[in-house]
Amino acid sequence: MSRDISADTRADVALGCVAALLGIAVVTARMPPDSLGLPVGVEAAGQVAGGALIIGSRRRPLLVYVSCLAISVAVPVGAVCIAAFMVGRWARADRRSVITTLGGLVLLLGSWWVMDRDWQASHIVAFVAATLVGWLLGRALASSDEAAQARAEERRAAAALLAAAVRQAERDRLAGEMHDVVAHRVSLMVLDANRIEAGSAPDDRAVAAQIRDTGRAALADMREVLQRLQRDDLDKGLARHSFTEIDDLVNGVREVGQPVEVTVTAPGSQPPDLAERTAVRIVREALTNAARHAPGAATRVQIGEQGHALLVHVRNAAPEHAPQVELTTGGHGLRALSERVALIGGQWHAGPTSDGGFAVEATMPRGHQ
Repeated sequence: MSRDISADTRADVALGCVAALLGIAVVTARMPPDSLGLPVGVEAAGQVAGGALIIGSRRRPLLVYVSCLAISVAVPVGAVCIAAFMVGRWARADRRSVITTLGGLVLLLGSWWVMDRDWQASHIVAFVAATLVGWLLGRALASSDEAAQARAEERRAAAALLAAAVRQAERDRLAGEMHDVVAHRVSLMVLDANRIEAGSAPDDRAVAAQIRDTGRAALADMREVLQRLQRDDLDKGLARHSFTEIDDLVNGVREVGQPVEVTVTAPGSQPPDLAERTAVRIVREALTNAARHAPGAATRVQIGEQGHALLVHVRNAAPEHAPQVELTTGGHGLRALSERVALIGGQWHAGPTSDGGFAVEATMPRGHQ
């Protein structure tokens, strides 16, 4: 900061010296040198005073400009032009600045007329023109700086928005992956525990062992997701979602008492394409929701192919009884799946059926990896 201030001061001193030297040069070159009716020394002193004022013009440009105009009532000083430039460059572009710049110049001309100065019209026109040009040039540079600053602010704002979007995308990706691998298994564990508590489990020890195995599998899946997130190779992990997982998903919900019928006629691909991977996610989420909210209801899973489209239909009948335990859900699963289906150009529907059940349907184009 100190170096910037020093550089500004040096620039102002240089401008002041230029203004003073030019003014003195004009005075000494004029023939006769005292044609204004004042001693040459007085005129030269006026030019030096104007140049000295320029040194402080960056901090108080309007005051310096008015001071130079006041000196010019007696001795027209070249510093007025530079002071006008500093007003345009550093003063706030408001009504006060404009009135001071133009009004001060008009008052100066009026004072010359009242004092009946015998000055050449061409010199007056050149003085006024140089002052206005200096002011407009300073205003143009200030506007350029303001535009550059605005563009920089826009770039910073855009970068901040992009960073926020990236962070949100990463959070969404993590949430989706964790939901996929944990929610299903944890839901089965809670339902198994509820069977033991309600006394409906055929063998408490076997169900407890099943809870233990499901918990271990959930932890293993969670560790795998975290490792893939650290390596940023989620796409490789997605390849494991294939039709071969459907049987494991179905067996898992059957073990907690959910009757499920499965029909898979669509062929799998190697490696699984995006539609197949999404279909597995849909089946897992739909079966988990059926076991949560419609325990004991007949559930049917159908996966078929029509042309180049994959059809997924999971439907459960109305629940035979209210859930014995309410499983909390953030409601993110189906919403995230609907977004995923739309992203690959598919169609999605999820909602209650006329008989009190619930259906999830998706149609997705095949072939995307």
